[in-house]
Amino acid sequence: TYQKNLYADSTYYFLTVNQNAGLRLTSRQSLPASQDRLTVYPELIVHELDETNIISSGRQWVGESFSAGGNAIKRFTVETPGRQSGNIKLMSTVVGRSPAGSQFAVGLESGETLGEHVVEPYSDEIYGLKGRFDSQIFEGSIATAGNEAQVSYSYTGSGIGHLDHFVLEYSRALAVGQETLIFRGQSDFSGARTFELSDITENTLVWNISESTAPYQLDYSIESGKG
Repeated sequence: TYQKNLYADSTYYFLTVNQNAGLRLTSRQSLPASQDRLTVYPELIVHELDETNIISSGRQWVGESFSAGGNAIKRFTVETPGRQSGNIKLMSTVVGRSPAGSQFAVGLESGETLGEHVVEPYSDEIYGLKGRFDSQIFEGSIATAGNEAQVSYSYTGSGIGHLDHFVLEYSRALAVGQETLIFRGQSDFSGARTFELSDITENTLVWNISESTAPYQLDYSIESGKG
């Protein structure tokens, strides 16, 4: 699940410096290679903007607005470095503010319709709800690899709608570039798996940070630029 920090967009580390030797990163040998080699991993890309506070109070903000009178369709192009062809997943949350109910059709650049949000009507009473949230998980596929993807929303309703956020999950190549590569395995793994990284060199460092308070460095072998 995804949750945005309401109070900060930065993380801080506090270091203590003195005359005593601190913790040092230890090294471990990798396990013997298994037959099941993984060359991709699930990457997550988040899109969320805080543009509107519906009641002009409190901590709940929503993003881009939609209306039926000429502002009904929005397309979002997001960077997807290393994206491979195949299945994708979109976790999406929208807000409807229509007394008669509203719908959001969600699609991809290829023209494929992923699904639809159907948002119930809301009551415009003084102390009633000022909008209804709806969250859905859509699945689809992209036939070609690429470093960008486009997600589209088409709104139908008599009132106003908002996008709260979406999270795009896709398969990213395990390739070491100029920047730090942080990757994770799938949560349903069972048994030993071998991660095969391409574009790796003898200067590449691989750390296992599954336990944030006890990371360690993994030793590995290189063959034909893969490790």
